[in-house]
This record gives sequence, C-alpha cells and structure tokens, in this order.
Amino acid sequence: MKSSPFIQSQKTVIIRATRSIIWAATALVAWLSTVPATAADANQTNPPAPVVIHIGIAPGTWSGVNPNDGKAAISVWAKTILEQSQINAAVDTQLFETPEEMHQALKNGSIDAVSMLTDQFLTLDPELQPAEVFLATKDHLMTEQYVLLVQCDGGINQVAGLAGRKLVLEANARTSLASQWLDVLLARSSLGPAEQVLGTMTKIESPSKAVLQVFFHQADACLVTSNVFDLACELNPQLRKELRVLAVSPEVIPSLFFFPAGLHRKRAQTNGTRHSETGRIPRRPPGADRVSK
Repeated sequence: MKSSPFIQSQKTVIIRATRSIIWAATALVAWLSTVPATAADANQTNPPAPVVIHIGIAPGTWSGVNPNDGKAAISVWAKTILEQSQINAAVDTQLFETPEEMHQALKNGSIDAVSMLTDQFLTLDPELQPAEVFLATKDHLMTEQYVLLVQCDGGINQVAGLAGRKLVLEANARTSLASQWLDVLLARSSLGPAEQVLGTMTKIESPSKAVLQVFFHQADACLVTSNVFDLACELNPQLRKELRVLAVSPEVIPSLFFFPAGLHRKRAQTNGTRHSETGRIPRRPPGADRVSK
C-alpha cells in the first residue's frame, strides 16, 4: 500500500498566499522609507496628517486567502514597518475581483502600487506599463519552473499521449503561466489547446493534492512547480519511482509588482514626516529585486 507524501493543510496554503501579498506591501513601504529626513523633522511638534498609500492586489495573486484576512495581514505588517521607520503614512489595500477593475483603477490613478500576474501585466495598455518592476525572489531565484508529471506505468510516453486523459493543475499565483506552457507543448505536437485535447483538466489550490492524485492513479497527469515535486520527493522518495517527468518548462516569471508614475508625487508629500533614521529599512526589501524593462 502506497504511503502518502506530505499533506498540505488549508492553513498552510493561506499563510503562503498571504505572505506573497505582504511582500507587495513591504516593497511599497520600503520604497517610501527612502525619503530623506530633514533637520526640521526632529523639531516638528504637530506632524501633518498621514499620507494614505493605496495598494492594489490583482485577481489571482491572492487565491486561497480570505479577502478580509488578506487586508488585515497587510495592514498589520505595514503599520509595524511604518512605525519602525517613523514614516507618517498609512496603507490602504484593495483586492480586485476582475482584471477590468484593476485596469480602471490604474487609469484613474486611484492606486499607487499594484501586485499582479505577469500575463495580466502584458495585457496592460503601454502607457500603464512602468519602466521598472519589482520581482519577488525565492532561494535567490526570481523564476519558477513547471513539471508535467505522469504515472510511470500509465502508458503516456509523450505529450500527445495526454489526449483524452485527466490532468490536474496546481492553481495559484506561481503557476499562472502553466496552462499557457501546456498549450505550447500540445501545439508542438500538432494538437489544439488543452481544454480541447484533454479529457478533463481540474484546477486545485493544494499542490500536494495534485501530486497525490497522480500517485494514487486518480488522475493521469499533473502540472506543478518543480519546487513542489522536489519537496514531495524529499518527504517520500517513492514518488520518483512511481512518477515520471514528461516535460520541464523554461524558467518563467509568474508575478511582479510596480509603482505607477503618480506615486512619485505622494512620496514627495512624505518628505518631512520622518523624525529620525532609526529603524530605517533598505531600499530593496529582502526577497525583492528591481528589474528595468
């Protein structure tokens, strides 16, 4: 009887997704913290009202998180960093339900920063795309790789063998480009898109369940990140004996974060609101890299 590899609880899924949202807020607050303090700051007895910074979180980047929990997590995290950095500002968070809502907010200038998936970024009007973006890093890497897994004894020896089969897809921000990559694989085999070729394609938020369904012959294939598969194999080496990697994707950047041009005006408004350099956080927060287009 096959033993189960790691079982990921719903709590763990929520924590992981919430951390990605908090990273976006951290990058925003870190950027604000570069405002220089002035001599007048220390003697200011009646500081001005806090500047409110509006951060937008695109749909798909907060899957698995209750909206209220996500907003609360960002508020607490931002408040702590702002107080430590002595920045007179506050963060308001908006979780968008649709890409259209996000696009409209960018056009209206009602948000000062936004975290979104890469494919969403590529659909933005050129005038809304910034010259620079920030990327989250994990283990010093900014990219993800996807692996297509099948059963060793399932009779699928090439991508074309997926026709009519059941596939489960890890569905979260890190796999936002996985279905597009699968379509490319199928096209190279002279087949149509996955939704037309596969028998069924089911998206599930728990990566462990995606691997387990193939392991227990409840699905013919699964598409997950290489990190997920490596972790599962560390916890249960039997997986490498039972499952086979049918294909590995190129390295991709699944999500990013950027500041629209209008934020420069708000950052200028915070000048003079810092009372000292104590607790200053770096220009680039841990786990973030700036990239120019």
